[in-house]
Amino acid sequence: MKLNNVIKHLGGLTSYANSICRMVETQEYAATTSLVDDLEEQAILEQILDDFKPNYADDTQDLHYLISTPFRYPPLKYGSRFGAITEPSYFYASEAVQTCLAEAAFYRFYLIDGTESPFPKMIQSEHSLFFVRVLSNSTLDLTQISDAKIQNQLTDPGSYSFTQQVGLQARKDCADLLRYFSARSQEQGINVAIDNHTIIQSEKPEDKVEYICQLDPKTGILRFSEPRAFPIMFTREQFLVDGELPLLG
Repeated sequence: MKLNNVIKHLGGLTSYANSICRMVETQEYAATTSLVDDLEEQAILEQILDDFKPNYADDTQDLHYLISTPFRYPPLKYGSRFGAITEPSYFYASEAVQTCLAEAAFYRFYLIDGTESPFPKMIQSEHSLFFVRVLSNSTLDLTQISDAKIQNQLTDPGSYSFTQQVGLQARKDCADLLRYFSARSQEQGINVAIDNHTIIQSEKPEDKVEYICQLDPKTGILRFSEPRAFPIMFTREQFLVDGELPLLG
């Protein structure tokens, strides 16, 4: 199936309404707080740092920073699943917490693998998981594609070449949300990629939960822990392709 026939095969764009979740690392505030003596100095330092960051995307400067930030920064050097390096970034999120944690776990392993020197001990980090409500009338639901070959390309664990073409075509067709199967979840979890911040109905993050992440480089085991709950565990091995973590791009 040709790329420009993907949307036609789906019967066009559809509506979508849901509460979705996203996880972010929360170390930035703690890192800057340790450099100053009081809240006034903290505010000044945060403003100085903010001045060196990219400008806000159009009409996003009044949004809560956890919602506006993904639209503010360009994709990484290899782009993102649907965004090329020359395009604005997407707001990526998941429909289920387990899927969101699987995505975060993969990138923690990927980050550690990319360091020149191995870490000698347990790595601990703090993360926030939050929900936002979305309402879209222009959704491209890629989970409805029955062609197995296309689904394999959409969920390729390392290559973004096909999905970035899909993202470009979706933008041309004015899709503001893409719904797709996660490449990291073992349970066919579903993610969304939002291209238009106006479909986010929440004024601020909702149902926010704080997690502690502990990654043991020696055993390749990662645990996400939230208050009064058993840890959720992931292993480096479950993300391997041909014995290695896939290179992204």
